[in-house]
Amino acid sequence: MRLSSYIIFVPLEDRDETILVHGISGAVDRVSNEWARNLRMTRWDRFSEQDLEDMLRRGYITRKTVEEERELAIRIGRALRAKAVRSSSFIFMPTLKCNLGCDYCFQNFLRTEANAAPSVDTRMVDAALRAMAALQELRGGRVNRILLFGGEPLLAANRPVLEHLFGKGTDLGYRFDAVTNGTELHHYRDYLGPGILESVQITLDGPQEVHDRQRWARDGQGTYWQIKQNIDMALALGVHISLRMNVGWETRDAIRELVAEFDRYGWLGHRGFSAYCAPIRGKGGQAESTRLQRAVIQLVNEINAAYRPRYGRAVVAMAGGTLRMKIASLLRENLLSALTPAYCGAHLNMFVFAADGAIYTCWEGVGIPSARVGRFWPDLELDEESLNRWFERHSLNIPACQRCRYMFFCSGGCGIHALEHNEDFYSPYCDGFAELFRHHVQQAIAQLTDLDDTPIHHELGYVTE
Repeated sequence: MRLSSYIIFVPLEDRDETILVHGISGAVDRVSNEWARNLRMTRWDRFSEQDLEDMLRRGYITRKTVEEERELAIRIGRALRAKAVRSSSFIFMPTLKCNLGCDYCFQNFLRTEANAAPSVDTRMVDAALRAMAALQELRGGRVNRILLFGGEPLLAANRPVLEHLFGKGTDLGYRFDAVTNGTELHHYRDYLGPGILESVQITLDGPQEVHDRQRWARDGQGTYWQIKQNIDMALALGVHISLRMNVGWETRDAIRELVAEFDRYGWLGHRGFSAYCAPIRGKGGQAESTRLQRAVIQLVNEINAAYRPRYGRAVVAMAGGTLRMKIASLLRENLLSALTPAYCGAHLNMFVFAADGAIYTCWEGVGIPSARVGRFWPDLELDEESLNRWFERHSLNIPACQRCRYMFFCSGGCGIHALEHNEDFYSPYCDGFAELFRHHVQQAIAQLTDLDDTPIHHELGYVTE
């Protein structure tokens, strides 16, 4: 009998307790720190026969060899993936143009004097909707949401095209979300709210002085107050606002002041508002990225400690939407979406319809010829070889990931970043994942009202023998 290779220990801050998570059985349990220490040190004599039987059933300890447990993990991963790929998610990019000039934008290479950024017309909208229908029939599973991305998707100049998309799309049963800089959101006021454009992600990088220095309009004007006014408008119309704060070493301290402004605006208490911090990826590699991530996690914890007495909850999260959804699904006992061998939709089921008429699976790959997986304009054409290259990059096909306890959470990390930093698309890109995972679990557990009374039990049909 030995400690499982896939057990994860998450100490709870300010409590004499540890959360146990099993990376392939889906089990989650709250135990004392003493229990966790004895388990780590395999002091089997400190546990009753019933305790050992329970831990064996839930996967924390095992009679399997390391290789047998790895083979079990792969079998479970294949079953999970087989279910997940029978679905799709759609992203529509009406333009690659943008009205801002942010220095850190990963799309800047698309918008140069020698590279005129394209936009779609209504014929391309119709072609994209036909392609979406064909993909749903091909893959199975109904898609009812489309995410708008850019460039800047909600430019005023895009309104005629988006009016066409909203009209035809809602008739087909779609609802919409958007990632937008928020500067021209007011031009879409009549589409905002339940039923059409229901949620938007908007970025503020600090108070006015800091934000306007980083996210300026191409005419040199600041954008903070226009964005603030549009957020107020959208919240009043029932739109959910996900506020992103990009954080670098030079802007960390400004985030505290920005959150204080959210408080003064009344946003922190609004049920339609949420905010999160995203470390800016620099050129220092994974080590530097991990160091900044640690600093931002500490910042988020300190901000939440300051505001929790007033609001009774965390008011700021860390970036990692996919991971947050996985953990939330895990705690809701929805293991099919909690555990997956794919890092994100780019390696599973996502299709990005870009303004150049091409289809990609990753929005960071837009404009890169080798990242294209097909076209939707004028008709749907898929490059099966390229599509398989993207959809087959997951932890089941990366040897180092097969033995990792985060096999179905990190799932190999981002393929684009693996290629950029490791020069190998099928290499793992960990990027400080263990610390990020612990942070999100701690945040999720802290918000459970029944933590003191009810054990958290989740099963996958995991077979121990």
